[in-house]
Amino acid sequence: MAIIPSTEQLPANAIIRAPEAARMVGCSRSHLWRMTKAGTFPKPVKTGPGMTGWLKCEIDAWISLRVKERDCLTAGLAKEAK
Repeated sequence: MAIIPSTEQLPANAIIRAPEAARMVGCSRSHLWRMTKAGTFPKPVKTGPGMTGWLKCEIDAWISLRVKERDCLTAGLAKEAK
């Protein structure tokens, strides 16, 4: 049985397939594809016939951006409450 490394151990330019990308983001595969189609998630990379994946660094950047947006919103709400 092959041991699959956690995504933290993968290089930044690793290609992540849909099931693992969905786990990283915390959504279903179908929602991942809906976000991709809507342009709110990074574009996938075609790796072969019927095979697609995302660059780990782009998923990590997307997650970081969501956190920054949340923090900015929270900071803005805190200023308004004063």
